[in-house]
Amino acid sequence: MKNEHFTNKIISDRLSNPGSFARARRNKYISNQRTTLSVEGIFWEALEAIAEEEGVRVDDIIFQLEISRASDMSRASAIRIFVLSYFMDRDAA
Repeated sequence: MKNEHFTNKIISDRLSNPGSFARARRNKYISNQRTTLSVEGIFWEALEAIAEEEGVRVDDIIFQLEISRASDMSRASAIRIFVLSYFMDRDAA
């Protein structure tokens, strides 16, 4: 591995913390309709970090995901794919 220390830190810090991978539910409004979204805690943390970096609200990101996602894609999958893509694209730049 390119940076074994970094990889081991991720494993010890995140994978050993039940809060990181336990599903967390959040109530959000999408087009004036309340819905409950459920993804792992680490994805909520990542969405909050992205929102802060981009100067937007988490709700704004979720709304954009809602209007952009394929009809057969779940909201949870859209969040996970967005977060992963965001950090991969940012790190590639």
